[in-house]
Amino acid sequence: MSVQGGTVTLSGRIDSASERRAAKGAAWSAPGVTEVIDHLQLAP
Repeated sequence: MSVQGGTVTLSGRIDSASERRAAKGAAWSAPGVTEVIDHLQLAP
């Protein structure tokens, strides 16, 4: 994860769609976040 201004970029591998939802939810809950970019990759 990286943060620049109000933009959070998520990256890396995840094991499930629920992990994606949790990561995006956590990113959006941080104060000042105006955008979340999802570059997460679902593991095979």
